[in-house]
Amino acid sequence: MGVGYLPWIPVSPASAARSPPSQPVRAYLPPASTPGFVQYTPDEKKTPAIRAGVIKPDPSFYTFVLPENWSEGLILNILSGNFCMPRCDEPWYEALFQNQAEGKAQLIVAPLFRLISKAGAQLSDIGPPERAIEKVGNYVTGSSLEAEDDVISATSKTLSDGRTYYIYELNALQAKDGPHILASLTIKGDQAYLFVVADVSDAGARATADLAGPNATPVYCDVASSASQEAAFADHIRRNGGLDIAVLNAGIPERGDLLSAQDDSWRPTLDIDLGAVLDGIRLASQAMAPAGGRREGRQGVLITVASAGGFFSMPFSPVYAAAKAGVVHATRSVAKPLLERNIRICALCPEFVDTPLVAEARAQSGPQSPFYRATAGTLLTADKVAEAAHVLITDPNRVGQCLVLRMTGEWMEAVPPSQTLQYIPRPATSTSPIVPAWREWATQGLAGGRTTRTVMIRRLSNDFRAATRLETRPVPAPGPGQVLLRTVYAGINASDINYTSGKYHASTAAAEAQLPFPSGFEAVSVVAEVGPGVKHPRPGQAVATMVSGSFSDYTLVPARACLDVPGPSPEYVALLTSGLTASIGARGSTRLAKLAGCHVIATVGSEDKARLIRSLGANRAVNYRTEDLKAVLRAEYPRGVDVVWESVGGEWFGTCLNALAQKGRLIVIGAMSQYKGPDGWKPMPHRGLPEKVLNKSTTVTGFLLLHYTHEFRRHLALLISLYSAGKLKIILDSPEHVGIEAVPAAVDRLQSGQSSGKVYVRISEDTLPPVGAKL
Repeated sequence: MGVGYLPWIPVSPASAARSPPSQPVRAYLPPASTPGFVQYTPDEKKTPAIRAGVIKPDPSFYTFVLPENWSEGLILNILSGNFCMPRCDEPWYEALFQNQAEGKAQLIVAPLFRLISKAGAQLSDIGPPERAIEKVGNYVTGSSLEAEDDVISATSKTLSDGRTYYIYELNALQAKDGPHILASLTIKGDQAYLFVVADVSDAGARATADLAGPNATPVYCDVASSASQEAAFADHIRRNGGLDIAVLNAGIPERGDLLSAQDDSWRPTLDIDLGAVLDGIRLASQAMAPAGGRREGRQGVLITVASAGGFFSMPFSPVYAAAKAGVVHATRSVAKPLLERNIRICALCPEFVDTPLVAEARAQSGPQSPFYRATAGTLLTADKVAEAAHVLITDPNRVGQCLVLRMTGEWMEAVPPSQTLQYIPRPATSTSPIVPAWREWATQGLAGGRTTRTVMIRRLSNDFRAATRLETRPVPAPGPGQVLLRTVYAGINASDINYTSGKYHASTAAAEAQLPFPSGFEAVSVVAEVGPGVKHPRPGQAVATMVSGSFSDYTLVPARACLDVPGPSPEYVALLTSGLTASIGARGSTRLAKLAGCHVIATVGSEDKARLIRSLGANRAVNYRTEDLKAVLRAEYPRGVDVVWESVGGEWFGTCLNALAQKGRLIVIGAMSQYKGPDGWKPMPHRGLPEKVLNKSTTVTGFLLLHYTHEFRRHLALLISLYSAGKLKIILDSPEHVGIEAVPAAVDRLQSGQSSGKVYVRISEDTLPPVGAKL
């Protein structure tokens, strides 16, 4: 790589009018004395520094000549990533001209103190040429001299013009221009001017194209330039009439040390490794499906080349890793919208590949460096990478896949984040205020003695009234880690009669051995007392619980079992068993399913309920008393349904199973029609179940809420936020059941099938005072 070092020769200015960047300079610049060249001299309308007043135009300004077929490039002035230039004390582009097939010329101006701190310095004050290369090399080659090994050879030659030219061959792994560069440096006042001309050598590109076959054509492309990429895609379309497959492989290694850098020398890695790939995705997809429409004919394929560094930390290349992680996430994010346009996209994420670039980087970094140690194993070969790319290109089922290639030869698929992240506990916080009036209300019930009324299960039966009895029992003080709650509202559930019949115990014998035991398992309460060591919740706060014994005036529970709610409201009872089952299980409520974008079919037992469920967003309400569900599903949904939320059981299970689409899912959350039989909940035979599941690759799964207690807190917070935002509507059954004595009547109401909405009981006949009240 040649670098010339010569004095700057100022000449008289000439006028240069503004022109479109794509227009050849011969159209608006005057011819030079050398045939085929034109003369360029800036004015205040063209160059940033003159326009900003940093450089004053005068008769001894600069000029240069350039080939007449070159065009003016777009000046972005982001050498350092600082958009306040050229008024900042940082280098900036002053002029840029290029020809994609030949090379480019650019003028870079920098404050003199970037090169030397001496005031009024001359060129000779900087020192020998090597010193100048150390200062400006990053702007010439993309590298700076950091070791003696960077200089392969150094010679000089004095030509007939009397100037001495210094010629260097450098190791410049991060070179951003062509392999042959001529640079001229001079000083005027307090500014340093660097004129750089780089050629384009396409020998390497042609050699690579020859490996791909006679139809491959090398095309010049500055991937950091959107315009250059656009021209490259346009050239391909012009030559071939369309684009079917694009492999986006823009990338350079880490530049500099992010943590110790004094400038933005690291930024090109981000701009090229991520920004250029994003530009490539945009332009390639537009070339495959013009005007943003759906691609006709065979499917288009985009392959982004990311890196395993997009998943694993790279302490020695943090910017490179960040860029490649961006490519991975962009690939995942655009996969669905691109597929709607008949374009597939996948990412190829190899570990270190055996290339000259890696070999030279290892040699430069040395045996003690982290990079050297990371690449000490058997590197991937280019053939292995090409094999993986071929699989991604040819397999139509791979959509948005990010394929990691390990140096061991193993392949890993990067799964969506929801399958790789795990939830961890967060510090306890409360959404419920501490209300002194609630605390007084919660404790005043103990004034007449520490006793509580509780609905106790005395014998096993699915007849709730026959199985239970209201009893008065003592209330102990809360021990370590315990809280005493006064129940405000208790929820009624279909499973209450399963609980009284012992179905949630290990066996009938186990249930009978525990008799008597309390009934009810969901409530919203107010904290009355807390035991030693309990920091949360506090007395006077409202909480929700899902533990045995909610049909009680007072309940003693572990503090960890308390779930935050904004206040003691019956709506929050509806979000417990019913809401959590729907949220955790499979969005098994009309509103949650609609929020997820589903087409919802609901079964109801009356026209009033049909109107209600349609008001919540159901697309089809089937009244099973007047319509045949099986006939409706066959006639209106011949291709089947994707997800069934099954809580009825009996013959309905078979109907729903038969209605599943291919790869559909049936989630069993209960079997309400079987709960009230003379012998309780008895299993039902379903002949041919394995064959039916196999025939359509369907899935039948059970969901018992108690197996997901670790999900309660997160999902309840989600449901409360949706309700507070007006996105979730809660329907409460009426009339309200008041007093603990009303629990059996409320259970009968639910089991009758006449209820519309959540059935609940206000356990205390005393009205809870509002926030701010004093007792």
